Amino acid sequence: AGLVGSVAAVCFTPLILTRDEEVAQELEDKYERLKDKLYAEVLLKSMGEKEWAMLSEKERQKKILEMRREAMRLKREGREDEVDKMFADALANENGMIEVLGISKDEYLKRLEERQETRDK
Repeated sequence: AGLVGSVAAVCFTPLILTRDEEVAQELEDKYERLKDKLYAEVLLKSMGEKEWAMLSEKERQKKILEMRREAMRLKREGREDEVDKMFADALANENGMIEVLGISKDEYLKRLEERQETRDK
């Protein structure tokens, strides 16, 4: 009964997250929402407002998912610079960059350059 009871306790005890795990999960969720907003902004800029507005919410979500998958594929292949450039090109408008990322275009490009230098070392 000891081993069976221990296994049952582990299997049937509700998962209780510690406060740190809860905070980490909240941050991860927020980061994912921000990335989706960024993908949507990139698509909006590349497609144009009129074409974007004609899409249903389901079609928009599908395009965001496709873009997310493409970005993941490029990152797996070690081509993160292409993903970064895709965002920088689409968000070349200073106001769009500030609105979506909360930083200026110059600051974003500086961070991008620093990351590239770090990777090259």
